[in-house]
Amino acid sequence: MAERGAERAETLLTRVRALEQAIGETGTTLDETNTCRELAAFAARHLGAATAVDLAAEPGAPLRRAAHAEPTTSDPEPVDPSGGTPAAHTRPLAPPAAHQLSVPLAVHDETPLGAVTLSRTGGGPFSGDEAALLRPAARLAARLPADSGPGQVVDEVLRRLGAHGAEDDVAVLAARIRARAPR
Repeated sequence: MAERGAERAETLLTRVRALEQAIGETGTTLDETNTCRELAAFAARHLGAATAVDLAAEPGAPLRRAAHAEPTTSDPEPVDPSGGTPAAHTRPLAPPAAHQLSVPLAVHDETPLGAVTLSRTGGGPFSGDEAALLRPAARLAARLPADSGPGQVVDEVLRRLGAHGAEDDVAVLAARIRARAPR
């Protein structure tokens, strides 16, 4: 019994470490294509599966492939910069007999921006622990609007933190940054 508890604790610690890496590696810019590539690379590397990130231009629109990464490489395959390729017309991630896991690319109960799909042919089906790692990584990638400028980012961060009166602190910080900026 103690051995099983220790094994479970190690599994949870591994998941926490991976999520810490996701925080540092995903969403490093405000560019949605780059964020999709970072998410695909993270999932392929940590979950050992081909990963596709598909986005909708607007709610209800068909999904378009934004990024794809294989587990053998951390570099996602390039996608047409004019908006990706239709997800329905891209090559499948793996043969039909493959195991798949798909989660929405959304923050909590908001309308999904798209989907993250993993596929692998070897081994068994995806575990609950693997799904538990992918879900928050996808939420992390979806956390800010794709067309955010600096002002919208600050507003969104404040809204999500539930900050009251923090606007003054942000304004003071912004003034200090502007004062030090080269002219």
